[in-house]
Amino acid sequence: MTFKKFEDIVAWQLADQLRKQVIAASDRGSFAKDYKFCAQIRDAANSASSNIAEGFKRFNPREFAQFVKYSRASLAEMKNHLYDAKDRGHIDETQYATMTKLAARAAIAAARLHAYLRTAKPPRPREKA
Repeated sequence: MTFKKFEDIVAWQLADQLRKQVIAASDRGSFAKDYKFCAQIRDAANSASSNIAEGFKRFNPREFAQFVKYSRASLAEMKNHLYDAKDRGHIDETQYATMTKLAARAAIAAARLHAYLRTAKPPRPREKA
């Protein structure tokens, strides 16, 4: 796998889609008024994509893998928050199903990226001419 920018990474793309859906849902109705919970779910959503972006800029597969691991944990936290959002009546069954499916897809992509990074070799330093 070769990525020129973090936006090319499927796990980041899926986590970012989820982040956008969470922000849109949490901007409305009772969800927006549940301030502490709203902040918690948004933090988890932001963390999932942000950790992939940050790890990408480490330029070392093992360090990148650690940040992808954090992203996977944030996606698990998101799944828990989505259960809670549904139970609190902040999202309906359709929104819940859509977002949990997206969270699962992002988690699978992140797991595959993590597995790859754990075995990838660091790039060779460029020799000076």
